[in-house]
Amino acid sequence: MNERAERALTSLPRYYQSSAITTETISAAMKEFDFDERERDDIFAQFILETATWSLERWEKEFGVQTVAGDSIGMRRARIKAKIVTRSPMNLKRIRDLINVFVASKSAKVYRIPDEYAFEAQIPIDELEWLPEIVVAVEKAKPAHLEFLLAPSTNETIEIQERAAVNIRRYHKVHEFRVGMKPMKYQSEEVL
Repeated sequence: MNERAERALTSLPRYYQSSAITTETISAAMKEFDFDERERDDIFAQFILETATWSLERWEKEFGVQTVAGDSIGMRRARIKAKIVTRSPMNLKRIRDLINVFVASKSAKVYRIPDEYAFEAQIPIDELEWLPEIVVAVEKAKPAHLEFLLAPSTNETIEIQERAAVNIRRYHKVHEFRVGMKPMKYQSEEVL
């Protein structure tokens, strides 16, 4: 007997608690309540894309997403999210959000390259599992005049322990130069 059935049984008078018929009736009723609760929770889960399972076909139909046989539930959800994100006007933030739909760590970054009419997406190299889907989704969503560049990146840092210095020298111009002057006007050292 589960906890819910025990609570229901203890709320009855003592002479019903000792009855086998009452105990079995309450136990059966509480099993039905538990089943109904699980079913209700499952139905509510279908209204949220992140938890939807058997309703994904309806989500795909609603947003016009093509179903591909053999795709995982995660891939199907990612395609639907990508379609939802691309419904509004595109800017760098929305493109970043679109790419992050396919990146598990949500750490993709997008940078504008102004003089080249392009933008670059930096995606962690170990999270390029759905690369073809990323490219297709971005190509569909981006403005036609911009070029999409992909730059795999790493989360590792490089630490330089050497000291590097650059000497900056400035020389006198010819018209400034006088007899007895050194050719160098000044010199400074910059540490990188």
